[in-house]
Amino acid sequence: MCTPESGSARRSTCSEHLLRVGDGASVLVCLLLAASLMLIVSCRGERAAEREGSQVARLRALEEYRVLQAEVAVASTESLYLVLDFAHARMDLRMRGTRVWSYPLRARNGEKAVEAFLRRFRGDEGRVVGVVHWKHRFRGQEKIPPQVLGVVGTSLGVSPEALQRVVPQRVLLSFGDRTYVDIHTEVTGRVGSRTRDVLAGWKKAMGLLAGGACVDLSVEGLEALTLHDAVRRGTPVLVVPPLLAQTALPGAGRAGREVGTWAGRER
Repeated sequence: MCTPESGSARRSTCSEHLLRVGDGASVLVCLLLAASLMLIVSCRGERAAEREGSQVARLRALEEYRVLQAEVAVASTESLYLVLDFAHARMDLRMRGTRVWSYPLRARNGEKAVEAFLRRFRGDEGRVVGVVHWKHRFRGQEKIPPQVLGVVGTSLGVSPEALQRVVPQRVLLSFGDRTYVDIHTEVTGRVGSRTRDVLAGWKKAMGLLAGGACVDLSVEGLEALTLHDAVRRGTPVLVVPPLLAQTALPGAGRAGREVGTWAGRER
């Protein structure tokens, strides 16, 4: 027989059970809400990443198009031009799109110097082509012993001085608007004009003080001499930015690697 106390106890037990069920349902609801929020945030993050990725892809495609257009225009002149390819860490001499000389592009003064050079060279309009304004070969070392040149010059009827190859300690190239590439070799300068070296160094220093930018490169002596002798005032310069690191550019194919004495030398 049910007494009032037993009925009250049953009601109390039922209430406690309902509370426990209610607490469990609340926890489940909270977990579901948290999972939903995490899913929403994740989806939004993925969409943002996709948008950012597509934006980078569009920017890369636009830059690639500009570089290719510029090279087509330069290559159509049938003259030698210099390519500073920061995307593939390589500098080339090319003619009609074909690589005739190549060397690794190694900046001695770090990424910040490269970034400053690119900002200065490209300017507000984002140009990718310039020209060599002036160059200077610093003092160097004689590659061929004078006594050998004397014998060879006499047999050929040519002045020994005309045959001598002086490997430079440095080669300095100016592209105008206070932008420079300073090429350093393993050679110690002994032969040449100290006065001209000082004047070239002073011009560069004044340009840097006025807000210019310079990339210092390491190049073997004979390669630096080849580059110096190949370029001259007015030689076009194509600058490929690092943004195109995954892009294959003209001159990188087998045809380019098979042309010239220094063609496509991989280091």
